[in-house]
Amino acid sequence: MIQISKEKIQDINNILDSYKDKDIRKIVSEFVEDYLFEQEKKVSNFYYFFESLKQVLDLVSSHVLNFNDADKGQSIFSWDSYCEVIQEINTFKNTRPIFKGQLRQILSDLYKYVLKNVSVNNKYINQLTQNSWLLEIEEKSTSRRTTVEWSNFVYQQIHTNFPINSDPVELYLYEYFSPHSSNKDKYIQTVLHFKKTNNFLRELLIEFVESFPKGRGVSIKPSKIQYRQFLYYFGGSLYSVQNEPLSIDFFSLDTFKKQYRFYKTLEDKFPLLAAEKEKKKREVSQSLLSILKEFYLFLLQKIAQDNINHNPFSGSGINGRLLMISSFNVYYEEGFVFVHRNGFESLPNRNRWAIISNGNNATSSKNLINGFDFTEIKDKRYIDDLKSFIWYEHNVSSKVLRDEFRNIKEFLNFKFSFDLQNRNVIKMGHEEMLFSEELMLFYRTHILNKYNGNISSVSKHFGAVKKFIKFVSKKYDSSTSVLNYLELRYRGKKKYGGNPIPLNELDLIKQGIKELKNNPLEELYSIILNLKLTTHLREGEITNLRRDFLVSKDIEKGTGEIQYFSKLSGGTKITRTVTIDKIILIEKAAEITSSLYEDAINEEKEYIFIKKINIYQNTKTGKYFVKQISTEDLNNAFKNIQSLKGLVGNNYKVNNLRHTFKDTIWKEGIKAGLSTMIIEYLTDTTFETDVLNYRAKSTSQRYAEIFSGVTISNVKIDGTIILDDSIVDSLNPVEEGLGACKYNSCQKVDEVINELSDTMYKCLTCSSFITSFSRKKGFKDKINELKIKKEETKSEVEKIHYVNEIKLYTAYYSGLLELNNN
Repeated sequence: MIQISKEKIQDINNILDSYKDKDIRKIVSEFVEDYLFEQEKKVSNFYYFFESLKQVLDLVSSHVLNFNDADKGQSIFSWDSYCEVIQEINTFKNTRPIFKGQLRQILSDLYKYVLKNVSVNNKYINQLTQNSWLLEIEEKSTSRRTTVEWSNFVYQQIHTNFPINSDPVELYLYEYFSPHSSNKDKYIQTVLHFKKTNNFLRELLIEFVESFPKGRGVSIKPSKIQYRQFLYYFGGSLYSVQNEPLSIDFFSLDTFKKQYRFYKTLEDKFPLLAAEKEKKKREVSQSLLSILKEFYLFLLQKIAQDNINHNPFSGSGINGRLLMISSFNVYYEEGFVFVHRNGFESLPNRNRWAIISNGNNATSSKNLINGFDFTEIKDKRYIDDLKSFIWYEHNVSSKVLRDEFRNIKEFLNFKFSFDLQNRNVIKMGHEEMLFSEELMLFYRTHILNKYNGNISSVSKHFGAVKKFIKFVSKKYDSSTSVLNYLELRYRGKKKYGGNPIPLNELDLIKQGIKELKNNPLEELYSIILNLKLTTHLREGEITNLRRDFLVSKDIEKGTGEIQYFSKLSGGTKITRTVTIDKIILIEKAAEITSSLYEDAINEEKEYIFIKKINIYQNTKTGKYFVKQISTEDLNNAFKNIQSLKGLVGNNYKVNNLRHTFKDTIWKEGIKAGLSTMIIEYLTDTTFETDVLNYRAKSTSQRYAEIFSGVTISNVKIDGTIILDDSIVDSLNPVEEGLGACKYNSCQKVDEVINELSDTMYKCLTCSSFITSFSRKKGFKDKINELKIKKEETKSEVEKIHYVNEIKLYTAYYSGLLELNNN
């Protein structure tokens, strides 16, 4: 046996003599004797071990003698004294972690020995006995990557398995496999502190933390410092709520508001993450407010899973869908009220609205919340007018309304400043509410300068203001003549046409789309891109397809009917016929996401093209939240295809597939001799819309030929096309007002021969015929009229006649278009 000096033995005896309780002193003495004998052959450095034992005995002596009932002659071995010793060991600066671990192990062995052999039954011993599992736990390690110097409070109360002044009943053992250890059997145990909570809250919080994934390779959320802080203060966040939490009904909108304020204050005053760390995306989800939202997502899921008749957010527009949106915090903290716009209900009283998109239209934009801050209107008299305008406008998405609101707000604030400068604020009655011509002139100049001649932006801005002026003109009985100042001579685009993908590049992209099959999500991307390329469906119309999309299916005919929300259908479903292979594709997508549909908890599961949200997933129930595939998701996948196929320079967007589809339909349709009306049905848009927005850019003649469905390269016209309407208006009108004759009497009467064509076309083929730019629409309408007659007649002779007539009108239409471009 290793010999120990008498001085060292005496040091231990002196420590033991400090124990007032004789029974405890005897038990500790026996422990020392047995422990030294037991550890002699186990430890590599027995002398260092002996010093560690002496150090632990000294620490225990100082804490048990100064604890609570020690002045009554009892040496108290308690959970509190145990935690105090652990925390003092943790503060040792010059002790390596491995030796701190040895000190904690000796302490644990000592307490377990005392519990096993003590005959005294006091409340402290009983408490330790009932929670003896706590003595088996190791202390939580401190990451070397920690970039914040935390306070002693954090280390002793939150980032520890042994919080000082804690009640063992409020402690929970959370166990998980080490996520990144090469040792597959390495198991980690940590203690979570649910301070100041009752049984109901503790059980709820346990269910919450156990709902998080804790498999290998995943981040274990409850072990992170922000989650520990959240759980520690959860009971405190409910202090201001009067009723005791005993059931799910306790959680309400008022409870959420109080908890939100509590955690917001806590996060602002006591951040536990360094500023440079908070900027990283992987840390964002660990904010206390994000965790609070996770808790309420868990709560909503539990309510749905257990069929509980309760909505924590009753009386507000808040739901799980909104909680998952990053902008929710901004709107909530700035005092916006969340509302669903409904013209059948009264106006919200609040002056800050966060309008929630209904999600039943075909737009691919996922701006679920759009803010309207009416406090930004300087002239408060217009606030109610603007509220009514926004609330009751029909068939307009909240995103479009948001843009209109910004433009109208700028107009009203411009008017306010204009009135101040012109001292109009002293006028009485409704007079000062009117929009003067002087105001409109200055405002027009302001907007034209602001957008630097960008016609599209100016047109949108003026359009919103005109709608508002028309809306309020009835209330103030004002004239709308000032709207003339918001008219633009040119209403269309300066440049027309789309950007269809060339055939050689399209083949590579098609190949890339087919190769999207590495996982279910890629397969969904492949199906959407396929539908985008081969049907008239818009991106939003595809991603908003619901599981009840199929109306009918006829295998023999190879077609079927689907129902969906169209961008132009005003929020109502429409029915369209598609080929059977497209229906099979959509059904395949529905099958791919069927498991998501079964296990999802939110309403978005009714859509076909969905994916799982990783913000919160309950691993106990297997339930989770889903969201629709977004434009950003598709563009990223499409961009990756181009990168893999070496098409980086062109930077095509998903919508260029729509351009390609429409351009192809028109080319092939015209080649096959299909009428414009049939092609328009196939593309689901008008000829003009397709040429202006989707088709490859074309010359005026090509535009006119595509529209009319005829070629005019061999057509010669002798008439004159001018810009000045007044000249044409002053002459004798001919051809139903499409032009005029330069002479008072017809110069061709004597030249007419007995042929149908020359008799019918005498004015259009005459050099005396003159027309002007403003009659362009009349020629277009005439061409449409003749196209219908051509389709309806069964006589081949009449068809030839109408074709020749269409060619002549098309030649003039082409000339007018050329004048327009110039």
